Amino acid sequence: MHPEKQALAEHLTEGLQIALNNGKHQQLIDRYYPNLAFRLRLSERRTSSRGNPNSPKALSGLTPS
Repeated sequence: MHPEKQALAEHLTEGLQIALNNGKHQQLIDRYYPNLAFRLRLSERRTSSRGNPNSPKALSGLTPS
């Protein structure tokens, strides 16, 4: 997002957060990408974490799920 479009970025962030909180995001994923986790074979994947000193502080508490 362009740095001068801060208001738009905040508006989009708020809308996405609402969709995540009320379940609409998951409904859309389920509707348009049925069986996505199965098709991606997510249960068979492994994750690893590495620190990144250049990542924004807002991402510091995130962990793979």
